[in-house]
Amino acid sequence: MVSLGVLCFAVYGEALGYYFTSMDAFPLLLTGRIDSLEDIGRIFSSPLGGGFPFGTYYRPLSELSYGIDYLIWGKDPMGYHLTDILLHLVNSIMVFFIAGLLYKGIKKGLLFAWIASLLFLLHPLGSAVVPSIARRQDMLIALLLSLCLLSFVKAERSERNRTAWYALSLMIGFLAVFSKESAFVLPVLIGLLSFIFNDGCDYGKRLITAVRRSMPFFGLAALNTLLHVYLFGSWGVHGSSGPAQNAAAAVKSFFMLAGPLEILHLSAPLRAATPAVIFLTAFLFLANALRRHGVRGFLNEILSRERKVYTYLTAFILTFMALFTISGKSLDFYHYLPNMAVIILAVMALADTFRKKWASVVVKFSGGIFTAYAFLYSPVFADYDAWRSSSELTRRTIEETETALLSDRDASRIYLINWPGFIGLESEAPGTNSTILVSYSMDAWAEWAGLKPSRNVEFIHVSYASFPAGDISAKLNYVFKDREIHASAEGCLISPSKFPYKGEVPFKLRIDDDMTSGTLVFTRELQDNERLFLYDVNGIRIVRKAVYG
Repeated sequence: MVSLGVLCFAVYGEALGYYFTSMDAFPLLLTGRIDSLEDIGRIFSSPLGGGFPFGTYYRPLSELSYGIDYLIWGKDPMGYHLTDILLHLVNSIMVFFIAGLLYKGIKKGLLFAWIASLLFLLHPLGSAVVPSIARRQDMLIALLLSLCLLSFVKAERSERNRTAWYALSLMIGFLAVFSKESAFVLPVLIGLLSFIFNDGCDYGKRLITAVRRSMPFFGLAALNTLLHVYLFGSWGVHGSSGPAQNAAAAVKSFFMLAGPLEILHLSAPLRAATPAVIFLTAFLFLANALRRHGVRGFLNEILSRERKVYTYLTAFILTFMALFTISGKSLDFYHYLPNMAVIILAVMALADTFRKKWASVVVKFSGGIFTAYAFLYSPVFADYDAWRSSSELTRRTIEETETALLSDRDASRIYLINWPGFIGLESEAPGTNSTILVSYSMDAWAEWAGLKPSRNVEFIHVSYASFPAGDISAKLNYVFKDREIHASAEGCLISPSKFPYKGEVPFKLRIDDDMTSGTLVFTRELQDNERLFLYDVNGIRIVRKAVYG
């Protein structure tokens, strides 16, 4: 644990100097802010982040964690980053304990458990989660779900205090479900755990026991759903828009968890074909095993003492892949929790010895490849400077915006032109890109910073600039000509806002096909309260009146 702590702060300690990064940070900070006891009740009756444009989420325990940080640290970002680093450290320690329990039958099992915890600590996915407080929910649910499963195992194995351990598991499960919706798979994970590790010979009775054990956890998911609908009128969580999105989520989920395949940079057809071929092969293998052994014989094989751990870890991973496929959304930070199982499985495969030599060679080779990937692409060797650049841009942009608004009391409707949007040009590789600021995050910042009580400031995000990771020295040039503003970029790309404003704006925006230039065509004069904030790496240029000619 000492070695994990030292390495964690050596690798992620730089984040203590970061500003609030990611576009969701300020809405989360605003909703979670605690100034009185009444605010705690508000947190438990408000949507996550006050309600995002793309969905209404109910995660009061996650929001409460930001409120506790606010009580301790106020508006100092260092404290929030410290909480996240400590959460990642505790989760890495959890991997050590869980792997240690699972590796009991392996020679030098604790040594390999320590290696698994190191790999989880250093895995590239950590660089996509730890620097951003907006992604704390994924670390929080990983910790709570792990503790819930461990408490359930204790309840199943203990001769004494079984009811107390089961009650503790339910209580922690409640916290997990109200931290993030992906904890809704908890009943499935509990049921699988009960069925796979039950030593009874009658599979029918094992199934009945597993269902009975998992039903109270279904109740937790139902309670969250009922409260969600009661408080907000509908489910309102962003979901799939069709089969194509579901398929894309399945492919991305596979590559995110496979890890080493990501660095091959396969073309889109090959990316789609790879998991399809692997799952087809697995299906044919399963069908052949069922034909040869029958259902009972197959269950005896995969639930044997030597293989039940592999079976559960595989089922754990597939459960989350199915969740991401059904939801139609698979972002890198979603995989933080299932990556625990992936790493434990990979290191176990590397350490274990199989009866068949060919199987031992194949499995150990696969485990070795994944281990090498996790280590060589970790923050120890790779420079994940997207968050560093994001921090610098966000801090500077916020400071300049605050100065401009404090000196201009009439400004209340702000159009954000080429606002810093993405660092890393929206790369899919974990930890290599970061989102920064959009209109709803700027609105939340204005209220959180104390500007809104005295004035009604509205931010309208029109277009954004995406920067290469680590390089924020790009040039943005603006030319005013005949009711138009021509914008051109070098070293970055210009895109329309992903969250377009639905109301009336005083201009039309056109982005050229190469995304390096665009034009604002004015349809009317700016009103006295309207301002254009034109972002440039050298600062913010403010247009108070539309300039013609």
